[in-house]
This record gives sequence, structure tokens and C-alpha cells, in this order.
Amino acid sequence: MPKPISVEEREKIVKHKQNNENEADIARWLFVSESSLTKLWARYRKTGSYLPNYENCGRKPVLNDTQTTQIKTEIEKNPRHYPLGTNRKIQLTHIRIWP
Repeated sequence: MPKPISVEEREKIVKHKQNNENEADIARWLFVSESSLTKLWARYRKTGSYLPNYENCGRKPVLNDTQTTQIKTEIEKNPRHYPLGTNRKIQLTHIRIWP
């Protein structure tokens, strides 16, 4: 997987594109692919931001909000059944439910 484009390089790309410079030349100068440059410029024109989008990063939750709430409620209703009890903050992450 290629390395992400730094914020400084993103700024340079936007400045060059605002000066109507050729995408192929910009890509060659900054050692980035033309497709990455094109996608970045399209995103900048659409949103006005050239910063990275971290919303799609990381592991997706296995449980939805309703399931998480149900599990927390069950633990709080029956603390003696669970070794951690309710003294600690209940945080559910990466729970896998097997069929």
C-alpha cells in the first residue's frame, strides 16, 4: 500500500492546481500518482478541504448501538454474574459473536 500524501504535499498540490498547472507535471514534481492528485483535487473542489479523511479508518464495530446497550444493561442488572462488576466503566470493543 502506498504511503499517504502529507499535509504539506496536499497544500502544494492545491496551490499548483489553483495556478492552473498541469496535473502530470505536478505529479512528477511531487512524486505522487496522477490518480491520487486527481482524487485530492476533486475532494478539495467538493468540500473545500485537502486534509485527510479519517472517518473510514480503523476496524468496523461488530455490534450495533442497540446490541451494545443491551449488553451493558444486562451487566448492570446482574453485576454478580460478571467478574468486573459495575465498579469499572463498561467499554465494549472488538466483541465477536460466534454462531
